[in-house]
Amino acid sequence: MVRLWERSAIAKIAIKRGVLNTCNDRMAEELKNLTGGTLLSRNKDFIVFYRGNDFLPPAVKEALEARLKLTNHQQNEEEQMRQLASSSISSSFNDSKCSLVAGTLAETLAATSRWGIEPSSEDVEQMIRDSSLNRHELLVRSLEKKLALAKRKVRKAERSLAKLQENLDPSDLPSDLETVSDEERFLFRKMGLSMKPYLLLGNIGSWLN
Repeated sequence: MVRLWERSAIAKIAIKRGVLNTCNDRMAEELKNLTGGTLLSRNKDFIVFYRGNDFLPPAVKEALEARLKLTNHQQNEEEQMRQLASSSISSSFNDSKCSLVAGTLAETLAATSRWGIEPSSEDVEQMIRDSSLNRHELLVRSLEKKLALAKRKVRKAERSLAKLQENLDPSDLPSDLETVSDEERFLFRKMGLSMKPYLLLGNIGSWLN
């Protein structure tokens, strides 16, 4: 199955008929536990497995393991060189001598006590408030820009609508022109459709006055 998964994401396994003590559901469960694949379908003839997104071919897996070993070896060498270099340097801080190892807590505390002062809780709260105010100010500026842009678009749309209405205003039509509303038009159409397709004017032998 691993060789099949190297070429395709799906492996289809055929079950040989006539073999004693073969149970497709048990075989599927054992293959799932051994390979870690995902069972897609199963019947009396075939079992279909999906390799999954985390499947790595053996060649890729070996290359990753070799790269990881090389990285660990380089890190160990760098740590040894750092310890050798730091062991030859000694400094005194506050009338005390101690050997510092690069990247350790002792070096961090010594550098902090010599070069910087840890901010107090009030300073931290003040920095948090300043950061929050800056974020709110940026948000307000962004909303103001969006509002100004929306107002310009509204004014432009109003001018276009006014120009369109001026072009659509009828100037040469009489003011007493009778119009039919949509409700009246619908009612007249309904009455016309309900009428007969002909109009009886009279019968044979009768006269219309």
